[in-house]
Formats: sequence, structure tokens, C-alpha cells
Amino acid sequence: MNKFIIINADDLGYNNTINERIFSYMGEGKVTSASIIPNGPSLDEVFQNINKYNICSFGVHLNITEFSPLTACTSLNKILDCNGNFSGLETIKNAVIDRDLKNGIFKEFSLQIEKIKNKYGDVSHIDSHQHIHTQPKLFFIIKDIQKKYNIKNVRISRNIYPLDYKVSKILMCKKLIYNFMLRHYDSSNTVDGFCSFIDYYSNYVNGIDIRQKTIEIMIHPGSINYKSEDDLFYSEWDLLFGSKVKLINYNQI
Repeated sequence: MNKFIIINADDLGYNNTINERIFSYMGEGKVTSASIIPNGPSLDEVFQNINKYNICSFGVHLNITEFSPLTACTSLNKILDCNGNFSGLETIKNAVIDRDLKNGIFKEFSLQIEKIKNKYGDVSHIDSHQHIHTQPKLFFIIKDIQKKYNIKNVRISRNIYPLDYKVSKILMCKKLIYNFMLRHYDSSNTVDGFCSFIDYYSNYVNGIDIRQKTIEIMIHPGSINYKSEDDLFYSEWDLLFGSKVKLINYNQI
């Protein structure tokens, strides 16, 4: 069975090293899509180069875990640190999303979407830094954002794992429910499967057939936290994608 694969690079705009690595892979045809951090420190460089890669898709990497917010809304204070920056993933996980915070996050996400749209144009898809959009407590905020900006394509929760990775049945059920709701509540377009490059590679070398027909593979080029993944991707990429795989971007799902 032929497979259709999006190779999506996360964190475009995080720093210049990451930007350079992602654009290099795009120029070589190894990366077909990228997600832009709207409040990233190296965003200007992204907009200086992005139009060179029109065969790729570019989405918004919604971010409420790192860097400064775009909005000055005081309702975000409970998820900010003493310097006014987002205070991390654990803060989001532990936060009670009351009406005030919900409105603040919606405003922040709106500004993040608008910043990319105003600088670049169409947004191909939505995903998020540290996968915060897959937090069930943020589900309806994400859906409201999709509806407001008519963005149909969205990343699902990870559902492809290597053979030796243990996932509880409860977690798998939660992911199935989440992905089903993501697709069918105010209908969205998604791939069938989502995993990291390491996950995909592990299944490949162990001879495990991935049953999903459309797959997003996440990669983090240039990141010091994913150096081993990046090195593997650089050296083994050509071996994994043969005649039965067609590389696509998010505009083609």
C-alpha cells in the first residue's frame, strides 16, 4: 500500500540555527512542511526566507509555554513567570482553565495566528509547542481558533509508537477519543497517524508495518535537545522513503 507522508519540522523561528537547518532540509527536499513559533526570537529571519520554499506548507506552532506572550492581557498572569514569560508546560498542565484564562489564551492564540497570516499569508495547519493543543482542557479553545480563522488542518495526538514503547490502554483510549473528536467535532482534516522520526525509524528497522496510509513525521532540525534524532535523520533519510512513499505537505491532505 502506498503511503503519503508529511515530514514536518517543528520550532521554525526558535533560533537562527534551527531556522538554517530547517530551510536547508527544505532545499534538499527532505522536509515538506514546518510549524512557525509566532513569538519566537528568530521570527524575522523566517519571514526573510520563507517565500523561497513555496512547495512546502507552513503552519502555526501555537505557544503558551515559552517566551513572551504577544498580548498584554492580564488574564494570562497565572501562566506567566515573574519576568512576564510563559512559565512552562507543567504550569499549563496544572492550571485551572477558568473563563478569564480561557479568554486570555484565545486572545493570545488569535494574535499568534494573525501575526503569521499578516506576514506570510495562508496558514496550512495548526499544531503547538510541547503539544499543548492536545491537552483536553484546551480542546474547545483550539476548535474556536480553527473556526475563527477557517483553518481545517490540525495535528493529531501521537498514535504511532516503536515496538518497545509501553503505552497504557487507558492512555491509548484517551488518544483515540481525542483524535476522533478532533476530526469530527466541527470537522477537521487530519492525517491517520502521527509520530516522531525516531518512532518511524524504529518501526522501519524492526520490520513493523505501519498500517496508517497518511502519516505526519515530526522532526526537530538544529535543536540541541534532539541532536541524535537530527543526526539520524541526516544520515538515514534516503533509506526510508522509497517508491511506495509519496512525500506531501499539509496543503495536500
